[in-house]
Amino acid sequence: MDSVSFVFALLKIALILGFLVTLTAVLTWVERRQCALIQDRVGPNRAVVYVPGLALKLLAGGGGLGLGAALAAAGMALREHPKAMVVCFAAAAVVALAGVVGAVRVPSGTVGIRLAGMLHPVADGIKFITKEDFVPPNGDRLLHALGPIIALFPALVTLAVVPFGDTLAVQLGAGGNLWSRLAHGRIGWADSLRHYHAAVPRFGMPTLSPDLLPVPLQIVDLDVGILYIFALAGTGIIGAAVAGWSSDNKYALLGGLRAASQMVSYEVAMGLSLVGAFMISSSLRLDDIVRWQSEHTWGIFVQPFAFVLFLATAVAEQKRTPFDAPEGESEIVAGYFLEYSGMKFSMFMMGEYMELIVSSALLVTIFLGGYTIPFVHRDGITLAFGDRVLWQAALPHVALVALSVLVFFGKLLAVCFLQLFIRWTVPRFRYDQVMRLGWRRLLPAALVNMMLTGAALIAVDHASAGIDQALRIAADVCNAVVVLGFAYGGVAFVRFLASRPKPQQELLSTSAQRAHAQGGAHTSPMQA
Repeated sequence: MDSVSFVFALLKIALILGFLVTLTAVLTWVERRQCALIQDRVGPNRAVVYVPGLALKLLAGGGGLGLGAALAAAGMALREHPKAMVVCFAAAAVVALAGVVGAVRVPSGTVGIRLAGMLHPVADGIKFITKEDFVPPNGDRLLHALGPIIALFPALVTLAVVPFGDTLAVQLGAGGNLWSRLAHGRIGWADSLRHYHAAVPRFGMPTLSPDLLPVPLQIVDLDVGILYIFALAGTGIIGAAVAGWSSDNKYALLGGLRAASQMVSYEVAMGLSLVGAFMISSSLRLDDIVRWQSEHTWGIFVQPFAFVLFLATAVAEQKRTPFDAPEGESEIVAGYFLEYSGMKFSMFMMGEYMELIVSSALLVTIFLGGYTIPFVHRDGITLAFGDRVLWQAALPHVALVALSVLVFFGKLLAVCFLQLFIRWTVPRFRYDQVMRLGWRRLLPAALVNMMLTGAALIAVDHASAGIDQALRIAADVCNAVVVLGFAYGGVAFVRFLASRPKPQQELLSTSAQRAHAQGGAHTSPMQA
């Protein structure tokens, strides 16, 4: 590895670690907010900062107009690509209009801005650092210290093989290496656009020329990427078992045994649920799976049953509700980390949230297209159905790579929030129900899905050429459905932000209805 590749590797590692730590704190805050809203109690949303309304008007309007001006300037720089210039100008108009509308909707006078409880994760970090590190007198001190480390380590390293963006091409040029070009100000992205588009195909592996350095946005590219993830994720079982054994507590030991048996049981169904995706893409490499989805359609359309199976087994592997029997406070107090405090306890919690992030990243990569968007390729936007191209526009290489990174992290956040909503909407299963579901339901279902996928592949291979054309059109229709879904979701989200909520009372139980019939309760419920 040369010095340039080494520097880019360090930058990618820093980006992934920073994103993991930041998202862990954000997910903690979001889960507390959901818990407070569902249980109708005070949540982390008490601090208020009062700001003059005029300042907010200037900030909203100026920010929208400034970003719109930047997009318009980018459009002027793309005069050689008229279609891309039109897209930039349209985006600039939308952003500027949104800023103006936002400034108009800000009320006059003093406006209270809530910090939304974002200081709570900071307070938690300080609390964990300053708390006493309690170790049971009769416990094994070495294993007690190794338990949280073993539980946290797999979640940190498994994300290394997940691609979070398309390949970035850095032009070295004939005038020297990257460092000399940087020193003399001769490095740029715009001068390499045509060269890159000519050297890199829309689909398949890039074959770059000697003066273009490929930088895959993936820390490690392994031939057995998904097997590497399963091999390291399985070591988390040891962390839970060691923590329960070393605590010298019967409840902790019972929680460790539950966690180990549950994770072993659901790992089998989890691995088999992905076999269909491997059969279709003919590869274990995650970047090959993403590339196949870019050339055809998202994996959720060709493996919908596997998506549901993997989501269920992933939640069970994280030991989160409704599969939180190893931590059931109503049965075994707190499970395998009962005797932990301070930073060791926080390491278990961070490991749980990082497992959630890793499972969400796998769902996005294997079933939701990874960093790709339908009809957006390395050379720009190509709207086509079958062999007919309806619209095409070239876009800058750096803009496409940046868009792919933002798309991946956006999908990742959406899937993480989906798993958070599952926790507060489904009750806990009994331990015998958890084990029965894994061995008698999900495992046979994964086997059936694998056999049906194999039969379908054999049928397609022996079918006529007309079937291939029909499958291509079906894939383009699925991509159109995804694009329309994104557009509808964006419009609905903007309408939600622009609408003013109307508070109304809802009677959620017979006791509330009875109190309302008698004139209401004497005290109002606590508000979050």
